[in-house]
Amino acid sequence: MHVFNLRQGRERPAGRPSYLPNVQILRFVAALMVLFAHLIHETRDHRVPLMLPIADRIGIEWGTGVDVFFIVSGFVMYYLTSEQFGARGYAKEFLKRRVVRVVPLYWLFTALMLLALWQVPARIRHADSPLSTVIASFLFFPVTRAGGLVQPILGLGWTLEYEMFFYGCFALALLIRRSTGLAALAAGFLCLVVVGRFLPDSMTSLKFWSNSIIVEFLLGIGLAHLFLSGVRLSLRVQFALLIASFGLMVITSHLPSLDRLIAGGIPALVLVFAMALGPEWNVRWLALGGDSSFSLYLSHPFTLNVLAIVWTKTHVPPNGRAYVVVGMILCVAVALGVYRFVETPMLRLLRRQSQSFPQRVLLDSSG
Repeated sequence: MHVFNLRQGRERPAGRPSYLPNVQILRFVAALMVLFAHLIHETRDHRVPLMLPIADRIGIEWGTGVDVFFIVSGFVMYYLTSEQFGARGYAKEFLKRRVVRVVPLYWLFTALMLLALWQVPARIRHADSPLSTVIASFLFFPVTRAGGLVQPILGLGWTLEYEMFFYGCFALALLIRRSTGLAALAAGFLCLVVVGRFLPDSMTSLKFWSNSIIVEFLLGIGLAHLFLSGVRLSLRVQFALLIASFGLMVITSHLPSLDRLIAGGIPALVLVFAMALGPEWNVRWLALGGDSSFSLYLSHPFTLNVLAIVWTKTHVPPNGRAYVVVGMILCVAVALGVYRFVETPMLRLLRRQSQSFPQRVLLDSSG
């Protein structure tokens, strides 16, 4: 997911760093992990005829990038708001900012997916689009589609359905003092996860939101608390934890039937812990990738569809490795364009329409 920048804005309490480059880098890395996972899958599902699939000898579940997004989201939301709990009217302002940040671009790409469903359904894996599913997709409400999948029209939007659920719950916590609000949020999420184990599949929305993956938002809040308490890691410890995170991804990817919180959450937690609390990596191009990560996340399925069509029609040799390399470069390039010419102007326009927003709209981590 998902979209965070702390360069300017009234949400940032005085005295705190105005920019966290490592968090931006984490967002870019998470988006690249998701993109790579989708490209690997594309080489194996015959999107391009006779494509030679890539043998993943390491066997990492690259979809762990989603878990990184969720933990970063919890981190960012608490970092931005830790001094605002109980402040009159702030919860409403918080929700307004989250909606402005996430909804317009997501609705745009959802509309593009609807257009693709109607015009080229053969290119879409799950092409059912009844009106109820369309409405639910725009409202971030989980519904079951054909084949038993619980996902919106824009398939990867399932992560944003979790994000919006978290934002709503976090806004409720902001209504009261911090200790009580966070305790209620944590207790509510944990109880929901426990109760969810006993819910029938027919209770689609509650079953979806009670997945243990929601605990990852709490993990991010915990890391932000450590960060704000002054906990920092040395460069040596940071690199050791990065290696450990990679090792955990390898190990958990080879252990079947693990809960998502364990398989993805623990490696992601170690990764975010290392980067967020470790020495800063002032690598501008990586931070720029973080700026455009929300655009990358939403746009890459469309870019990959175009790539598959062109690759097939031009009779380029079906080399899986070449396809992945070209796909990575092309998707990032398109995302930078979307960020520069669509996302940024859209946010500027919305910013001008409301004086209550900060000079530069704060971004969060959406998925």
